[in-house]
Amino acid sequence: MLAEALMFVSPTMGFFQMPARLWELALGGVIALRPAQTLADGRVPAFFGVIIIIAATLSPASDFPGFAALAAVGGAGLLIYAVHGSTDLGWTGKFLRSRPMVFIGLISYSLYLWHWPLLSLTKITHAGSLTIVTRVLILLVATVLAWLSYFFVERPFRHPQKGTASYKVVAAGLAAAIALGFASMTLGNAMNWNPPPTDLAYRTANDYPANRFQCNYREDQSLDDFPRSGCNSAEYKPVRVAIWGDSYALAWQPFAWAIANHRGVAATSYSRDGCPPVLDYRSGHNYLQEQRCREFNKLVIGRIRGIDTLILVARWPDPLSHPFFYTKFTDTLEQVDPLVNKIILLGPTPYLRDSVPQCIAAHDLSACAISRKQFDTESNDIRIWLRTTALDYKNIEYVETTNFFCNPDTCPALKDGYGLYWDSEHVSSTAARVFSHQYLGKV
Repeated sequence: MLAEALMFVSPTMGFFQMPARLWELALGGVIALRPAQTLADGRVPAFFGVIIIIAATLSPASDFPGFAALAAVGGAGLLIYAVHGSTDLGWTGKFLRSRPMVFIGLISYSLYLWHWPLLSLTKITHAGSLTIVTRVLILLVATVLAWLSYFFVERPFRHPQKGTASYKVVAAGLAAAIALGFASMTLGNAMNWNPPPTDLAYRTANDYPANRFQCNYREDQSLDDFPRSGCNSAEYKPVRVAIWGDSYALAWQPFAWAIANHRGVAATSYSRDGCPPVLDYRSGHNYLQEQRCREFNKLVIGRIRGIDTLILVARWPDPLSHPFFYTKFTDTLEQVDPLVNKIILLGPTPYLRDSVPQCIAAHDLSACAISRKQFDTESNDIRIWLRTTALDYKNIEYVETTNFFCNPDTCPALKDGYGLYWDSEHVSSTAARVFSHQYLGKV
């Protein structure tokens, strides 16, 4: 119950801290305390243990280690209970005693240690989804390294030989230290290398509003300091333009700044990660984040009265899959409409296949781009709904973004030499500014 509760309050603490994971270790401890070989027939628990483990592996859950961990831990517990309590495991026992399974068991801990840095290094140096061939190669390399670690590090420590134990232990320790140091330095350098400011990948990764960490609220942050100071586009001008929404609103902040500057007034930003501009909407996030999102939106409503132009933007979901979202959004528009002179609904933008800075660094822009057909298919219902809704109100304007971010064939990562997104989905500040200039040229 603690692990599940922390999934709603602090997922990081729930995953990494001992109190929430103690029950998993305790299950193994309880099994170990039972007398060995006291189970008459272990075939049934062994069989169901393997089946449950396979099912849990094929359908991993995002809220692990809450209730979603029950299947994996329960399956492993059944299998260990059967092995610990009985010698009669049937075909499951034959499978577990086979040479491939015994080999995997011997190197399993080393395999666990090696697989993560290999995957991380591959992800850092490659763009796009890993192919089956690449995944198989990583697995083979991890297996070879795990076998070497087992043979030269684990085994000398676990089974020292008389007369030769000392130098083997020292040699194994040195080998392990060198290998670990090399892997750590390589991974650390890859993750922390700072390219020159002129590097396009570096510039794109940092092409977001300068007040991002000052003015945007993370999902886990409280609202004690709302509204934050220093979040207006101009200090001594009246605030007549506001942008409201989730992290997409943060990314589009230069659009609001440009409109305000064009009119000689100031703009302000109200953005919170994962929190669309929809009142009383249950987002499906954990309880605390959801409550803070609802509170955040209520506070925003109290701040926008008298605003001349309000820009609403979010990662718009599909209307067919999320009808409740648009029901609540319609209710929100009904409440907001009398409070402001004009509302702008910014249309959806493409969600690319990988981070744009990563694709630039890997010299593989095609790993990011998606086809125009794919984006049209994914966004068509959203765009129709937003456009149709705007027609129902005299003071609501729908602003289409597709032709700026996509050409007739593709939705690319770069345009005119600059990155269109600082990651895979949030538009870059450069893109937002260029788009705003085109928009203002048409109004």
